[in-house]
Amino acid sequence: MLVTLWSARSTNGRWGLEIVGPTLPEGERFEDRPRAGRVIPLGKRAGMTCFQFEPAPAGSPATCFVVVGGDLVPAGPETGVSVVASESLQSGDVGTILHVAPGGVYQSFGYKRRSSHFILVRPDGTTTEPSPGLLLAAGILRPKEEPPPAPPPAPFNAGMAEALRKAGLL
Repeated sequence: MLVTLWSARSTNGRWGLEIVGPTLPEGERFEDRPRAGRVIPLGKRAGMTCFQFEPAPAGSPATCFVVVGGDLVPAGPETGVSVVASESLQSGDVGTILHVAPGGVYQSFGYKRRSSHFILVRPDGTTTEPSPGLLLAAGILRPKEEPPPAPPPAPFNAGMAEALRKAGLL
């Protein structure tokens, strides 16, 4: 049986995104975690851009996850994330559908992009929030601008160095 798994409508109700698919277990919400599978575009009617969720075959490793939420974007080029659809919903709200490869990293923004964090989807579908520094050090992200080189240590005053040697501290 097909049911509406997730939808996001504009404040005025005239447009939005909707995903239909098989019924979820009792108490689960589609948006609570990445879902192994993919979405298939169904088209647009009554202002709603519609998709059907096709779950990954049970027992096989997932090659794609569907992630839905607010203002979501790939963390950068070649980070294993594609935007399937994204709609401004008015009132500072956004609805987004992503396809994420295992190990993919996306960025989730808060209200009016005043805050953000990165989310990595593990091969088992669980998520973690790696720090920007870790992603930069791993080469997954590039800095927005090249940082200046770190300065070398300041030179020692010759008199100070001699005094420290005499005191046996150097």
